[in-house]
Amino acid sequence: MTEARRLFGEIAGSLFGYGEITLADVADRLKSATKQDSNKDAGTVSLLRDTHGDLPTHLAFQVTGWLTGLWDPLPDVSTPSFRLTGRLPPRRRAGVRPDPIIRNTKLPIENWQNQPLHRVAGRFGKLFPSPGLSIQDDTLGSRDVESACVTAAYISWHSLKDIVGLTLQWTATLGQHLEYNQQEKKLYVFKHPSVCLLLCRDEPQTLLSDVFIQQQREHASSQPLGVLQGLEFEGYLAEVLLSYQLIFARNSASRKSIRRRLAELGEECDPLLKTLCTANKDNHDVALLFAQLQAEPAENYVPIVDFPFLARKLIQLHKLSMGREPHSFRRLWRDRRNLLAWFALWAVLIITALTLVLQMLQLVFQVLQIWSPA
Repeated sequence: MTEARRLFGEIAGSLFGYGEITLADVADRLKSATKQDSNKDAGTVSLLRDTHGDLPTHLAFQVTGWLTGLWDPLPDVSTPSFRLTGRLPPRRRAGVRPDPIIRNTKLPIENWQNQPLHRVAGRFGKLFPSPGLSIQDDTLGSRDVESACVTAAYISWHSLKDIVGLTLQWTATLGQHLEYNQQEKKLYVFKHPSVCLLLCRDEPQTLLSDVFIQQQREHASSQPLGVLQGLEFEGYLAEVLLSYQLIFARNSASRKSIRRRLAELGEECDPLLKTLCTANKDNHDVALLFAQLQAEPAENYVPIVDFPFLARKLIQLHKLSMGREPHSFRRLWRDRRNLLAWFALWAVLIITALTLVLQMLQLVFQVLQIWSPA
């Protein structure tokens, strides 16, 4: 455990470096790291027992993914490639361009070990977040960024699961958080929010913050005019943490439903994930987290400007929920997205039903008065 802690510390320390960070640089640092030799007095030996071939680079790639949540590495060192777990989503029908977060699951080490970390991540897909919401974005229609809102009740897990029919898919890739797979009707949710909390530190230089700045600078020229600027990686981490409360903890029905899915994770369940998804905003731990993030609980209408990184995903879920109507009395009863409309509808139905019952009873009494036994 001591050696593993030292190993993780060396890799984490290499990610704090300024300039372009490569996996080869991380591997070189691991090769030069030493530890005390337990068999000799005051002697040192290499931290790694085997420094030949691609093993140090494999180790750098895998531990970087585990520490940051940037990618979910496949723990396999038998091939000369960086590989991710899982599979690519099925291709859409002809004429429709797929736009998944992960677009590639395999990269040759020889070609990519000397490339900057943000380019390796970009080659796998859109693993680094980007505040791609423009002030003139068609996603918002005629509204501007400051006034654009989504209704929290429409994007609660209760509505997405029971009304829209989505299923939940846990993911260990941070960039996939709240990605919607239209073909399989799956909503991806990052299952390690503790990683976000560890990365989101109130310090000038944090893990991946410099890598994020490099990535943003490289893509600044390709971003459309009016894209929100001046955002930091720590802001994205805060949005991810706040999104659990927004989607899973706003009402008792959502909390009850997600508890069953969390139970399926067993001992692998992140304690912070359970707290964020099942505790309301009055919970002490949740209130402490909001204070640490300097944030307020999202009200019924959530301004998109408060979620610049997750804005597109939230808008997509909001539109998806608004476009789906319940097709059974059970779903109609459970549809609480618009409480005023729900009360009005059921009031009309109940009054109509009572009126019909009274009219039937009145008709029966009239028949009994007219009819007399012989």
